[in-house]
Amino acid sequence: MKKIKTAENKKKAGPQKKSSLTIQIALGVAILFALAAVGGLLVNFAETPNTTLSPTWRKELDASVSALTEKIEKDPKDADAYVSLAKVEQQLGNNQKAVEDATHALMLDKNVNHAYIIRAWAYGGLGQFDRAVKDCDTAISITGKDEEGYNTRAWNKINLKQYQSALDDLNKAAALNPNYAQIYVNMGWAHNEQKEYVKAIADLTRALAIDPGNRAALTLRADAYEQSGDSAKAAEDRAQLK
Repeated sequence: MKKIKTAENKKKAGPQKKSSLTIQIALGVAILFALAAVGGLLVNFAETPNTTLSPTWRKELDASVSALTEKIEKDPKDADAYVSLAKVEQQLGNNQKAVEDATHALMLDKNVNHAYIIRAWAYGGLGQFDRAVKDCDTAISITGKDEEGYNTRAWNKINLKQYQSALDDLNKAAALNPNYAQIYVNMGWAHNEQKEYVKAIADLTRALAIDPGNRAALTLRADAYEQSGDSAKAAEDRAQLK
């Protein structure tokens, strides 16, 4: 079965007050993994530019890099600026640079939990799934309850073929935010990998009820339908991807 990147970010729910930066980083993970889902394969983790960005968006991200770099030059101890820069670099596909910037932020403030999440995304982009899992462990330990920490850790565990452990994490994430569609996308992916297609279809149908048109969910559900012998429904889902 094709492996599909499906982890996305969304605003978090937890005991700590979330900064505007926490909300801003939601866009980064959504784009990285949604674009990967459209591509359909989890095969190449080389450090390559993200060529799927629109010219306008790339221009905006490049401008953000320049502005954040200037901000850091003025205040080298601005941990949030390093986190923001890591987010932008990761969106651009510069995962190693994102790792370096997030690491610098954590050297300044080891309790910035969203820096661990961004670094986990970047490690995942580099295929370093074990490191990503460890960063998610730390992020979760800081907040106590972190739906994106559980979700991102689950995504990396699926890549490590740790399917049941990933599902355990996804159930915890769903308990924190039952309306987070990407949790159910990842559940469906894990069940697909386990060849539990009926469960996968149920998970992905729930994801689509929350987020109609979710391309990762449609791609995975089409695969599950095909594997379970329902080619007609598989074709219906694939038609929506055109």
